[in-house]
Amino acid sequence: MSTTTSTTTTTVTIGGVSTSYTAKAGFPIPQLNDLNWHLPIQALIASLDRQAALGPFCVTASDPGTVSALPSTTLGVSVGGGVFLNASGNLTSFTGGTTTLSASTATKVWLDDSGILYTGTSYPSGTQILQLATVTTGTASVTAISDDRILWRSYGGSSAGYVSKAGDTLGDGSNYVLGTTTGSRIGTSSTQKLAFYGATPVVQASNTSDLRTALINLGVVASGGANPLNLNGGTLSGAVQLPVTPLSSSGAISTLGLFTVSAAGNITITLPDATTNAGGVILFKRTDSTSNTVTISRAGTDTIDGGTTNTSLSSQWSLLRLIAASGVWMVI
Repeated sequence: MSTTTSTTTTTVTIGGVSTSYTAKAGFPIPQLNDLNWHLPIQALIASLDRQAALGPFCVTASDPGTVSALPSTTLGVSVGGGVFLNASGNLTSFTGGTTTLSASTATKVWLDDSGILYTGTSYPSGTQILQLATVTTGTASVTAISDDRILWRSYGGSSAGYVSKAGDTLGDGSNYVLGTTTGSRIGTSSTQKLAFYGATPVVQASNTSDLRTALINLGVVASGGANPLNLNGGTLSGAVQLPVTPLSSSGAISTLGLFTVSAAGNITITLPDATTNAGGVILFKRTDSTSNTVTISRAGTDTIDGGTTNTSLSSQWSLLRLIAASGVWMVI
């Protein structure tokens, strides 16, 4: 056996009989003066019928027979079977099928993401599909078939090559490069919900929300404790505004800020834990002119200026300023 190759053909000679094939697809070529043209033609037809361009998901008239050229003799089309990668990264099989189309229309033929065959006047939007063909029909026959398949896709960087809209897991080192002109958004409206680190997604916080609470709700900061604000030598601009809380009866307080006290009787106000609120400031301002006593009591083993004696607001307009440290409220 000998083989001769040119830019257009490959010729194989066996026992003095030569057969030529096309250089790319390997289709047999009938030779001049060959009395057996039916042999390479039959081989050519069989080879063409196995090609991917005709096979997987191809749409053809259902009644080729001896009238393979369009128009067909019916309104039916056949769809070849195949396997494709759906939007979730899973292989989906379609075994093939047939469908009958409406007369005098241009009909789209497609598979949904689970491999079910559909037809319609246009391809659906907002859903994952595998588009196949646009079929034009006359009153009783298929007159044209336009192949709409996209045969290849490129992918890389992960096992699937893309992030699924339904959710996905990113491997270590997965980075996203964003544009530098208009940039990108995560969420396009304040009513859309967002969260981090396993927190329950929330809408955008209002412009009067506490900043720490907003960060906790987003999951960026863990709840509990007292978050420091370290400006690294920077300047905090804007007015410092303390929350103002009126008090008139006994009880324990759990927040910081300014408390205005108008005693409805002899009352005791218990301070919050000093260690948990280290660095926090509380101010008490008495506003009533009664002779009722107002006692400021420490919590647990905390001290006030190192002592275990409670302090008081003795008269109208008296002021008590306290700042917390580890285990102690200090009068300032």
